[in-house]
Amino acid sequence: MRRGPRCIGRWTGALFVAALMGWSLHAGAQPSRQGDASSKVSSGDTVTARGEAAVAYAAADGQGAEAAANALAAVQATPLGFSAKVSPSEVGLGRPFTYEIEIRHDPGERYELPSPLALGTAAVRSVNTDRREEGSVATTTFRIEAAIFDQLGEASLPDTILLVRGDGAARELRIPGAPVTILAVGSGDELADIRPPQELRVPSYRALWIALAVGAAAALASFFYRMRTRRSGSEVPAGPGAEELALDALDRLAAEALPVAGKGREHYFRLSEIVRGYLDDDAGVSARDMTSAELLEALQARPVPGLDRVAFAAWVERGDLARFARLAIDPSVAVADLDRGRELIRSVAAALRLEAERAAALAAEAPAAATAAAATASAATHPVTPPAAAAPAAAAPPTPADERDDGKGGAA
Repeated sequence: MRRGPRCIGRWTGALFVAALMGWSLHAGAQPSRQGDASSKVSSGDTVTARGEAAVAYAAADGQGAEAAANALAAVQATPLGFSAKVSPSEVGLGRPFTYEIEIRHDPGERYELPSPLALGTAAVRSVNTDRREEGSVATTTFRIEAAIFDQLGEASLPDTILLVRGDGAARELRIPGAPVTILAVGSGDELADIRPPQELRVPSYRALWIALAVGAAAALASFFYRMRTRRSGSEVPAGPGAEELALDALDRLAAEALPVAGKGREHYFRLSEIVRGYLDDDAGVSARDMTSAELLEALQARPVPGLDRVAFAAWVERGDLARFARLAIDPSVAVADLDRGRELIRSVAAALRLEAERAAALAAEAPAAATAAAATASAATHPVTPPAAAAPAAAAPPTPADERDDGKGGAA
């Protein structure tokens, strides 16, 4: 008896929810009578499985009709009306068609397509969304361009579930798929968007090959010309040597007469540069990159032929004093130091030439000396036996003709 009022309350709530559902279905069907028939069909599908489960659970739990209605509204949206159509309804295989979904709803709601959008076997090419508001009614239109490539005859696009935002919780709206007829492509027809044959430009390497051939021919001609020139002995004469260049530079420096013009420091700077450059180029001493102390140490460790190190050290010291001590420079002393630099270069050059000549002579004599040494070694290892006296030659045996002659002679 105590459970009676509770059971009566649950049954009363369930009946109230059923009445409320009937009222909502009736209210949702009103705009479709004024609009298109598809709105009526979609409004009849308002209650989904999730909505029914929510209502049944709310009623069974005794939460009342109001809680059940809120659970239903949180799942399925109820727009003023919607429609879905395919244009054109008959289309060739692979040809594009437009699937248009139009929803009329409250301006506070926003409808969105699912992401990613799938239409079964139809390939989606593009999607366009348009929203307009007129007074208290908003219209959202989705235009989906698609094509079917693997089905002929009657086809139906799958249902599309739209996401609805606004008025609190997010909801959904199921749009039933629209039918479309896919026609076979005729023998003379082509699929849509097939471009005509395009010109394909293939890069040509003819100019590159011609340039390579010309370069190879020029290289071969230069090679053969050099070989012929070497064989004929007409080598290109060598340029002036380090000695000649240094002496010419000293002659030009002497002609400028810088000490007489009061430019003694410049005179010694250029004089030092010329002599150091000669030692660097001809004697193999990195004089340009060394200080005076480093240069003298290098010459002591590796003497240069023809160079008096003591006299050269005095010459370097006078030059350093003239360049860095800013002392008064006597023009006659400056000219004398230039002459000493000239003598220094000539002395080193003569000594280097003498060493080169000796080395060449030794190189020329080396093969003959090696041959003589080899012969001496061979004679010591294998002594030569003097030839024996020749024995007298034996008499040659008589020939048959001689025998015949001897016979005749005896007879005679």
